Amino acid sequence: MTRAQKLRVGAGLTEDVARRAIYVDTQGVQGALPVVLGTLVEQRLDQVVFDTDFADAALAKELRISSVEAEAQSLLQLAQAEGRFVVGFSPRSLMMMAAQAEVDGLRSVFHDVQQVATDWGERHGTVSKPGPSLGSLLRLVGRDCPPGLDGKTTTKRLRDVRAMIQARGSYDALTPVAKGKWTKLLLHNRRRCEGMRALLLALVEQAAVV
Repeated sequence: MTRAQKLRVGAGLTEDVARRAIYVDTQGVQGALPVVLGTLVEQRLDQVVFDTDFADAALAKELRISSVEAEAQSLLQLAQAEGRFVVGFSPRSLMMMAAQAEVDGLRSVFHDVQQVATDWGERHGTVSKPGPSLGSLLRLVGRDCPPGLDGKTTTKRLRDVRAMIQARGSYDALTPVAKGKWTKLLLHNRRRCEGMRALLLALVEQAAVV
């Protein structure tokens, strides 16, 4: 059993833990390493781009360009040095990063908020099917869910932006529509980080009155 499965509302999950957690969301093509990693720490968002095909797009938004290895190690060091948990929505992408970077310790500090929320919902009879979406869980606990939070457009957006950058040579040369797709992808990344934080805090709050 992973540590993510052991963290439960009312058993190690407190408001302080939820507020101090490191919330992470990746955007990329399924089965491949992420293109974008978003990290939210106490409402401060950092977005980093791994794929050099998007380097010009990253610079246009003043984002860092880094490696999977460097960021996986940095996440682990921050979590260990400051006593924070790393929280994501399903472990697949982050664990792929950890494997690529050979940072096994990341597994020990990672917690799956989808699993935490599902466990809580099953105990209270509010979640009846496996694998609920982030949006459905936010609505379940009475929190706002931004439009498109569970959308499936990431792959198409990335492919379209990549193809046009390769064809035109720079981000500045992209059409307004293509630039908008990159902007929307980064906003989607931000909203998922913020949504996970809102979900975990809501679970703690509701546990206190149940």
